[in-house]
Amino acid sequence: MFEGVKKRWRRRRDNMELFRGEPEELAKLIVETATSSEVSGRSLSDFVKYRFRRPFEHSLSASFVFGYAFAALTLIAIVGAVGSSLLAATSWGGRDIAIAVLGLSAALATTLNRIWQPGLRAAQRHQVANRLRMEGWALVRRQGRYACPRNAKAIEAFFTSVEEINRIAEEIDETPTEADSPVGN
Repeated sequence: MFEGVKKRWRRRRDNMELFRGEPEELAKLIVETATSSEVSGRSLSDFVKYRFRRPFEHSLSASFVFGYAFAALTLIAIVGAVGSSLLAATSWGGRDIAIAVLGLSAALATTLNRIWQPGLRAAQRHQVANRLRMEGWALVRRQGRYACPRNAKAIEAFFTSVEEINRIAEEIDETPTEADSPVGN
């Protein structure tokens, strides 16, 4: 029984390593694709490194962190609420303190989940990573708007698309949470 669980966790860990290695590999392929024609130079490799690869890596890691935070806070809230309800029905002597602790932990976890909104942030970050992934692979495979015969036009379109995606990512980072909003709105 436990051997099957170990295999699943090992497979999941191996898949995660492949997933996290994708931004670097894709960035290398983009630079190779672009430098194989008339587009080359230091600005291309810097752009791919700082405006494509790093935001891609950041969005992937942030989506996992926010996702795990959301899951943990939700689990704490549920366990605290159910646990305090179950303890209220018992006649155990120390139940008052346990109910208070569980109730407060549920309230705190729910408040953090509502104010910080890690579930929403995880979804937004994952969308940014997916958009960067799709643009990178489309350029490498010469699909869609990158199918033009002149590589310089394809690279220029790629630069424009990546900058638009980064602008959206920056808006996500600057989006105020409920904690930043004035009371009453």
